[in-house]
Amino acid sequence: MRYSTIILVAILMHSCNSQKHTGQQSSSEEITFNAAFVLSPRAQQFLQELYLERGNQNNDTFIPSENLANKYSLRKLSGEYHVIGFLHTAPGFDVAVLDELGITTNSGSEDILTVSIPVQRMEGFLETKGIKYFEITRKARTNKN
Repeated sequence: MRYSTIILVAILMHSCNSQKHTGQQSSSEEITFNAAFVLSPRAQQFLQELYLERGNQNNDTFIPSENLANKYSLRKLSGEYHVIGFLHTAPGFDVAVLDELGITTNSGSEDILTVSIPVQRMEGFLETKGIKYFEITRKARTNKN
């Protein structure tokens, strides 16, 4: 009994260590991305799907598929597709940094902002310092009676 318990603990420890998020998708193509802050699981999934779909296309001319746009509620504003989300920022965060990237912000509370990010500017956004966490919004569901 004691031997089987030790083996079970060893297996569990190994599986926990090998399940860490690396920012890579386990498919035929590996995708890596680095962010200066924590990404929600939905944001991670969006980035992986965005990078897979974009492939080697020019970032400035890339147009997301209808499927991707619908799945993540992308909005077309001034000819660009935007992803909408929430930021949790560190004290003293300067919103002007986001303005320089072409990211639209709306005030929330002191440390929570809603943002509209052009998909072509995601790489610059991911490098932004002073953000703690990013979450992509979801469409509100209606109760159909």
